Amino acid sequence: MAGSTIAPARPGAPRPASTCAPCPPRSRAAWSMSDWPMAADPIVIIGGGESAACAIAGLRSEGYRGPVVWVCEEAIHAYERPTLSKQFLGSGDARPSSVIPAELLDDPGIDIRLDTRATHLDAGNRLVTLNGSEQIAYSGLLLATGAEARDLDLPGRNPARWLTLRRASDAARLRPCLNAQSRIVIVGAGLIGLELAAAARMAGAQVTVIESQDRPLARVLPPAIADIALARHRRMGVAFQFGASIAGVESGPEGERIVLGSGAEITADLVLVAIGSVPRTELAESAGLAIANGVALDAQLRTSHPDIWASGDCCAFPLDGRMVRLESWEAARLLGEIAGRNMAGRALQADILPWFWSDQYDLGIQGLGLPPDGATVVHRTLGPDSALAFVLCPEGRLRAIQGIGPETSIAKHIKRARQFIRDGAVSDPAILQDADQSIWAAFRPLAVAS
Repeated sequence: MAGSTIAPARPGAPRPASTCAPCPPRSRAAWSMSDWPMAADPIVIIGGGESAACAIAGLRSEGYRGPVVWVCEEAIHAYERPTLSKQFLGSGDARPSSVIPAELLDDPGIDIRLDTRATHLDAGNRLVTLNGSEQIAYSGLLLATGAEARDLDLPGRNPARWLTLRRASDAARLRPCLNAQSRIVIVGAGLIGLELAAAARMAGAQVTVIESQDRPLARVLPPAIADIALARHRRMGVAFQFGASIAGVESGPEGERIVLGSGAEITADLVLVAIGSVPRTELAESAGLAIANGVALDAQLRTSHPDIWASGDCCAFPLDGRMVRLESWEAARLLGEIAGRNMAGRALQADILPWFWSDQYDLGIQGLGLPPDGATVVHRTLGPDSALAFVLCPEGRLRAIQGIGPETSIAKHIKRARQFIRDGAVSDPAILQDADQSIWAAFRPLAVAS
């Protein structure tokens, strides 16, 4: 988002204590504090993640000084969720790093309700019910309820041996199981599934990945990039079953015996299900809000009710001519900031450039932009374990880029591409594929090209 003050640093990297830095004050010509009288009902934020934290920071940055009630279902403060499948699993930390800026923790006007669940939402009367009994009247409300990991409720399984990963408590259950004596099956070869495979192998566990599609990372990466990640996993000893389905499960003293549709059998001490997530919309549905692959929003992140906004993994909003639901760390933070500032009177559009990243062994994977249907994908090999994929419109305009390489080696290319995508720069695919040609010198503004 142009002008955003939330820096897109990766979780786990050194950064200031405040991850949702206050935005610079704006002119009050179009709005004044009289719109938010101090005696008004509080703004209620439902959700204990980083999107919610950034929304509150956005509210305060716009001059809103009224009361805020922050409803957090977990018993710990908002934390870095992306590290749960990466650094946190291999660390000895008791809990992930908090992401709440000190100025929010010390703000007497913010009532943080940990271990508290919003159980009903009455949009007509602007009332939210907590823990089934306490009712709070609100002047505005944000839904940042996130998503739940999709599970497999198969007959015959022992639920204690089947895990999903979404919360710190899930990672805490998983961490002691990652050892050289464990046989682990991972269902799903997406980003989370492969991050878990890498963490398990690095801990010495025997790992098999079951994937229904014919290749890994099919939803997020083109084959040429995904194949580099696949080759690394195989060199590290991960076994794969592609185009596979689970026909049956039998739990016994030796573990979970999984029978595939092909007739092959795998025995596991632990099964990790990593097949995506489902937006948490039950509260929105109880209030009669519009739902469409999440809580349906307009371009300013307002729901079908004028006093309710949403942000993060729970919502879908218009971007680049289509409704999208983004499941990424940066998107959750940016959407939270935009929603918070809009709740305080702004009218910002959620015109963000989606970005994701993944760490698997010593490989870094990144993707930027929203690939359109029917686009051309042009590949450039950078080295044995390094490549870029440029997603171009028919006229050659850059719309997205994905890459893989050792450590953070591709970060400079992703950073450079951000402005080229924003500017609508175009390039000749033949130049992009030519290893003797400079990648970025090949791009030029769309107006010049035409």
